[in-house]
Amino acid sequence: ARAAGRSLPGLVIPPGVDVDRFRPDGDAARAATRKRFGLPETGPLVLGVSRLVPRKGFDVLIDAVARLARHSFPAPDGGAPSFPLTAGTGGSASGPMGAAGGGPSSPRTGQRGPVHLALAGGGRDRERLARRAARAGLGDRFHLLGRVPDGGLAAVYACADVFAMCCRERWGGLEAEGFGIVFLEAAACGVPAVAGRSGGAWEAVEDGTTGFVVDPLDTGAVAAAVGRLLWDPGLRRSMGAAARARAEQGFAYDRLAARLTPLARGDLSVLAPVGAGRPPPPDEPPAPAPPAPAPPAP
Repeated sequence: ARAAGRSLPGLVIPPGVDVDRFRPDGDAARAATRKRFGLPETGPLVLGVSRLVPRKGFDVLIDAVARLARHSFPAPDGGAPSFPLTAGTGGSASGPMGAAGGGPSSPRTGQRGPVHLALAGGGRDRERLARRAARAGLGDRFHLLGRVPDGGLAAVYACADVFAMCCRERWGGLEAEGFGIVFLEAAACGVPAVAGRSGGAWEAVEDGTTGFVVDPLDTGAVAAAVGRLLWDPGLRRSMGAAARARAEQGFAYDRLAARLTPLARGDLSVLAPVGAGRPPPPDEPPAPAPPAPAPPAP
C-alpha cells in the first residue's frame, strides 16, 4: 500500500494462539510449576521467553528489575498501593519506580519479598546476560531456565506475575520485532505484558489495556511499567483478564480460521482496504501523505 500510494484490497489475519493450551492456572498449579523450575513459590516473578539475542532487550530488563529488586511488593490480595500510581500519555506507566528508581522501601500491605526475573530460552546472549545480572546484583533472584519443553511452556507462562520483553530495533530498523507471539501466549495465560516499542509488538500488546508498550532503551520506563503492575494487584488482575479476553476474541485459531473461510469459498466481499487506515504505533507520528501527482505537461 505504501509503494502504491493508496490502500489495497486485502484481508489481514494476524498470528494466532492456542487458547486451550495456553490458559491461566490456579494458585496450586502455579506454585507447583515454580517449585519444579526452582523459582520462588510466592514471590513476585517477572518472566521473559524468547531466543536470548540482543534484539530481545533482556539486558535492559535485567537493569530494570535490578532497580526493583531492593523493594518488596504487596501480596496478591494486599489491596491498593500506599502511594499514587498514574498513567502517562498513551497508557505509559509511571509511578514510584521512575528513572531514579525511587519510592518507598515497603508497601502498606502484606509483602511477598523482592522481585525475581526468569528467562526461558537459549541463544548466544546467555553468558552476557548472566554476567550483566551478576554485576547488577540480582544474585539468586535471576534464573536462566534454558529451553523449556513444549509440554511445560504454558505452565511457565501461567506461573508468572508479569511477562516482559523489551524488544528493540537494530541496524537502522532492519532488525525489528515482527509481531511477538510470546506476548499472545502470555496473554492467553492471563499474564499482563511489558513490551518494547519495536516492529509489531504494539499490536500484540494493547498499551494501557493488556499491558504497557514502552521505549525499550529507557530502563526507567521499563522499571516503572513492571513496578506498577507488581505494586497494584488489582491492575495486574484486570490487565491479565483483559489480555486473556483479547486473546480469545481476536487471536484464537478458530476465530482466525472463521475469518478466512468466506475467502476460501471465493467470497471477495470480505476484502477491505488495507494500509490507509492502519493506525501508527504509540508515540509514533502518522506517516506523511504521499505527494499529489504532478499536473500533466501542457
